[in-house]
Amino acid sequence: MIKLETHLHTGGSFCADWNTEDIILEYKKAGYGGLVITNHYSESNFIAYGDGTDKGYVDFFFNLIDEAIELGQKHGLKIFYGLEVRINPTGTEYMLYGFDRAFLYDNPKIYDLTQKELFDLCNKYGIFMYQSHPFREGVVVGN
Repeated sequence: MIKLETHLHTGGSFCADWNTEDIILEYKKAGYGGLVITNHYSESNFIAYGDGTDKGYVDFFFNLIDEAIELGQKHGLKIFYGLEVRINPTGTEYMLYGFDRAFLYDNPKIYDLTQKELFDLCNKYGIFMYQSHPFREGVVVGN
């Protein structure tokens, strides 16, 4: 059994301040065996960090996780794919676990789906989805 962080943002998310190696070293020191990198996946990130193309943004998103995987291997920490998608126009966020690269390359603008459409798509691909912050002020559960 390992101690696992399931909601962690690195570069490319507006709320991440530390560089990826420092994050990994701190979690390793705290006794964690693995991290799920759940960087934000949203239209605002697409605009801020992408090159204007769907493929370019998905490449950017995976490059951040690939960096973490490489650093995790260097420091003995397992790194897993995750993401936190912000749905337009509600701003409600959902965590996704169990996807692969093909899922995002085939469905780059999942942030434009409704909650139901996203759930149905995740269900089709066997991806686990749950609401990120159900008790946050202004969040409407199920939207």
